[in-house]
Amino acid sequence: MLLRAVPGQSKGGNMYRGHLLSYMLLLLAVTILLDQSDAQKSVPVTELTSKGGTNYSGSGEGKLEIFCYRARPYSPFGVFSSSRLEYRILPPSYALYEGESEQEVHYLHGNASQSWLPVLFQRKHVSFPPFTNKCIGIVSSYAYSFVFREYNIDYFRLLQCVASLALFFYARNLVHSPAIFYSGGALLGVLASILLLIFLLKRLFPGGRMTVAAMFVTGWSFWIYLLLQLWNSKFEIFCHYKHYFLAYIGLSAGIAFLICYRIGPPKDERTIDTMQILMQFVALNGVYFSSDAPEVTLAFCIIALLAYNFPARMKARFTTWLQRSNSGSDEEQLRRRKPLTNEQRNGRSQITPRRSQPYSATPRKGDLKR
Repeated sequence: MLLRAVPGQSKGGNMYRGHLLSYMLLLLAVTILLDQSDAQKSVPVTELTSKGGTNYSGSGEGKLEIFCYRARPYSPFGVFSSSRLEYRILPPSYALYEGESEQEVHYLHGNASQSWLPVLFQRKHVSFPPFTNKCIGIVSSYAYSFVFREYNIDYFRLLQCVASLALFFYARNLVHSPAIFYSGGALLGVLASILLLIFLLKRLFPGGRMTVAAMFVTGWSFWIYLLLQLWNSKFEIFCHYKHYFLAYIGLSAGIAFLICYRIGPPKDERTIDTMQILMQFVALNGVYFSSDAPEVTLAFCIIALLAYNFPARMKARFTTWLQRSNSGSDEEQLRRRKPLTNEQRNGRSQITPRRSQPYSATPRKGDLKR
C-alpha cells in the first residue's frame, strides 16, 4: 500500500508545480501588458492642425512624442490636396516612426528599441494623406520645431497629373522624335556609367563575392549609413569636386549621344511600339501616383485608355454629331426670329443713304487739255 501511495503523491506534486508555473507565467505576461499600457498612457498625443499657423516643438529629452493627424472628409474635389509637416529646426539626429494609430507607433518604437539597428533615414518633411488617419512618433535628444500645413490644391501634383496625361497621349509623336531619342539615350548612358563606376569600386574590395555577401549579411547597415552621410553632404561634395563631376557626366552623355547618333533612331515598327508602350506605362503610373485618392486617379487612367483606344470611325461620327447639333441650334435661332412687317419694310426703303449720288472724281489738267 505504501508503495502505491508514493507514486500518486509524486504525480500530484508534479501537477501542482505545473499549475504554479503556468500561473507565474500568466502573471508575468499580465504585468508586461500593464507596463506597456501605462507607458502608452504616459506618452502625450498632440493633434496636428493647420489653423492659425500653429507651430509645434519637441522637448529634446530623448522620449517618444506622438503627433496625430485626423483625416478630413472625403471629397472628389480635394483630389490634389495634400498635408505635410515641415521642419523649422531640424535636429541633427532623430528617429521617426509612422503608423495609422498610436498603438502602431508604440509597437514600432518598442521593436526599434529592442533592435540593434539604428534608424538612419532622416527627412526634412513628412507627408500626410489627407483622407487617412496617420500618427508619427519622434524621438530625439535635440530640440526641434516644425509647422503643419494643409494645401487644398498641390500644384506640383496637379502638374504631375497633367504632364503625365500629355505624355500618354503624345507618346507616339515623342517616340518618332529624334530629339527625344538622343536625349533619352544620353540619360541612359549617364545611368550606365554610374553603374559601371559602382562595379569598378566593388572590384577594388578583396574577396570578390564573399566580400559582397558579407557586406549584405553583416555590414549592410554600415553601407546604408555611409550612403546616407554622402547624400546629406552631397552639396559640399559637389562644390569641392564639381569640375570632376561635370566632366564625368558630360563625357558619359557625349559618348552615349555618339553611340545613338551612330545607330540612328529606330525604324522597326515593333521597336517603336515597344518604346511607346513603355512610355505610356510610365505616364499612367505618374497619373495614378499623383494623388492620395487612388479611386479618382484610377478613373483618370481608365478614361485615358478608353479615349486613346477609341476607334477613329467613332471619333469621326462623334465630331459630325457635334457639328450637326451646333448647326441645328443655329437654324432654330434663325427660325425663332420674327419676320419683318410691311410697315418696317417700307420704313427701311424710305431711308436713303447720305451718298446716294455716285462719286465723281475731279478731272486732271491733262484730261482737260485732251
